[in-house]
This record gives sequence, structure tokens and C-alpha cells, in this order.
Amino acid sequence: MTQQQENAQGPARALFAEAAAREFETATERLEWLYRTRIDQRKDPSALEWLNRLIKGGARGLGHIDNAMHVAITDGSLSDGEFARFLAAYYWGSNYGFNKTVLPGTLKSTGNDWYREYIKNIIREENTPSSHWGIFKRYMQDLGFELGEPPESAQDFVRKNTAGYQAELGHAIGYALAVEVESDFQLSLIALALMKRFPRATAETIFFDIHLDSSGEEEHARMTCGAVEQLLDAGQIHREDVEAGFVGAIVDTRDFMLAMHEEVTNTQPVAQVW
Repeated sequence: MTQQQENAQGPARALFAEAAAREFETATERLEWLYRTRIDQRKDPSALEWLNRLIKGGARGLGHIDNAMHVAITDGSLSDGEFARFLAAYYWGSNYGFNKTVLPGTLKSTGNDWYREYIKNIIREENTPSSHWGIFKRYMQDLGFELGEPPESAQDFVRKNTAGYQAELGHAIGYALAVEVESDFQLSLIALALMKRFPRATAETIFFDIHLDSSGEEEHARMTCGAVEQLLDAGQIHREDVEAGFVGAIVDTRDFMLAMHEEVTNTQPVAQVW
């Protein structure tokens, strides 16, 4: 995707156009292409080679890129009701829970001045131009979907996110880095599916453009890499802790996706969310 394309169409629609112009035999093939496009093929965000390898390869071998939920979102097999349940769980875990529980709880609990400023910056970004969870909520309402109550998958994910962000500094910053990297890929695949299924409402929301723009998750990842480099130089963190935190976040997100897949595709009676 060229910068001219992105500026003309917005990053979400530009990515959709690029994906639509390609032939994919399977959902896994499409997901691999998307991961290469959003993560692998970008300019290295860090001056540290091991950190670049971690960012670009950290999700591989962990069963996350083509997990069952990602495949179901991508292959078009979900019904509208199942998609509604997925979006509601995603909202409660990755949007509302992250912004209303994880970030403020982390800010309150940490005594490290640098980490406090980092979390404050993320909070500012998550509320520009207005709260991102609020934008996503309005998008769901435009689709006619109700949020319902937070499912167990989302509640568990918020608990794990909280533990990751409030771990010791090296682990926490590695965890936060993985969240930024993984979110870029995951929001991309969700945006592509929604552009196809609900083109009008998805084209009208700014939610996905905010996150897929180069100033979104991509810039957050670069900023976090810079912080890792400075903290390593200052002897405040250690490489192995950063790596462990990064992997921990990928595993937590993968498990959230798998838990949602079980909830979403459960044939037993469930509370309606739309």
C-alpha cells in the first residue's frame, strides 16, 4: 500500500482494496499475507536486531496468526449473530476493559516515573479524538448490535492484561510492545472482514482508520522500542524479561481468541447480544 493510496482512501479501505485485488485459496493464506504486510515487511522499528526479530517473528510458532477465531472471522463462516457476539466480547476485552480497567489500574499501581508517563501517553492516545471504546460502541450500535454483559472470555482477558501491564518493568514493557504489534495485525483482519460484511457502517466509522494509520499502533510500537532501548542502556530492565513479556502477551491474546471462538460458536442457548 502506497502512502498516496492511504491518504486517498484511508488506511482501512486502502488495505481492503489491496486484499480484494489478490487471490487467496484459504483463510490461512490470507492471514499470512496480512501478517507479512502489516508486520514483516515494515521498516525495522528498533536499532536492536534481536528486538526486530522478536517483533516480526514473536507470534509465529505460538499458533496465533491462524487461530480458530481469526480463521472464522476471515473465511466468512460466521453468521451475523456469531459476529455480533464476537464484536461484543472484543469490545469488553480489548476496548472497554483495556481503557477502563487495565490502563488506569496500571497508572495507579506503578511507582516508576518513566512507566507512568508511558501509560499516560497511551491513555491520551486512546482518547484522541475521543474515547476509542466509545467510537467502537457507536459503531456496534450503528450495526444494530447490543453489547450485553461482559462474557467470561473478556473478563479473563482483562485480568491477564492487568497482570501483564503491572508486572515488573522489563516484563511489562515487553508485554505492552506485543500488544501494540499484535493489535495492528488483529485490527487489520477484523477491519477487512467488516468492510466486506458491513461496508457502509465500516466505511463511516473512524475507529479502524485511527488504528491502522501509520500514526496508530505502528507508531506506538516504534515508541515502545525506543523505550526498551533506553531502559536497557540504563540497566533498568533485562532482555530476557522483555522477551518473556512479549511472548506472554501473544499467548494471552491467542487464548482470548480461542475462548471467544468457543463462546461465539457454542450451539447451546446463550444470552442474545444483538
